[in-house]
Amino acid sequence: MNELIKKQLDELMHDIARRNVGTDEWRWFEDQTIKLANCPEHIYLVFSQLTGKLQKKGLKLTDRDKEALQLMMPGFQMRTWDTHRLARVRLLLKLRGLEKSRYIVVLHRLFDYADVHELVALYGSLIFLEYPKHWRSVCAEGIRTNIGLIHEAIMYDNPYPFFYLDDGAWNQLILKAIFNNMKLDDIVGFYGRMNKSLISSLLDYVAERKAASRSISRTVLQLLDLREKIFT
Repeated sequence: MNELIKKQLDELMHDIARRNVGTDEWRWFEDQTIKLANCPEHIYLVFSQLTGKLQKKGLKLTDRDKEALQLMMPGFQMRTWDTHRLARVRLLLKLRGLEKSRYIVVLHRLFDYADVHELVALYGSLIFLEYPKHWRSVCAEGIRTNIGLIHEAIMYDNPYPFFYLDDGAWNQLILKAIFNNMKLDDIVGFYGRMNKSLISSLLDYVAERKAASRSISRTVLQLLDLREKIFT
């Protein structure tokens, strides 16, 4: 993501947050961003503290907001976001100017000590983080967890896995989504990264389902149909 897009995205999120947060809450939040500019480690406190300071509610987005998001980052959406998640992502965006080693230390500490809702914001913001390739292992670790909210934050409306995971981690994401009956069509790039290992696993899955007289989702069958076009 280039610097212009980052700046535009930060401005758009600022506008969305301003419209969705009350006046007193906004004043408190802006004070925290000023403190964060002076001391990046302040994020450890405010990242959790905002739960008691901002009312949690679903975001109201205009059609113009949605169109702008798609222009800046195709595939990314904020359909299930709330004010807490948006506020946390805005805090993360404020860390962009940190020197690389310090930035990575701060982010890893947030991941290490976050509760589930904070992790949702962190995993859902992977596409916005600096040094995106560095976070591949963090993303893969999130996929391996058994926490549904984290899976949704990684998989739904999030372009990061499609662009940055290797085939092994991507295949694990797709298979876990299928086994857990997740909304496959909400995975960005679901049809775009077919590979022979994934096809082999899907064929095994379909054979097992058929042998047990169990249903197979239409989306899985459509995914397998693509193999003939791609690999023949």
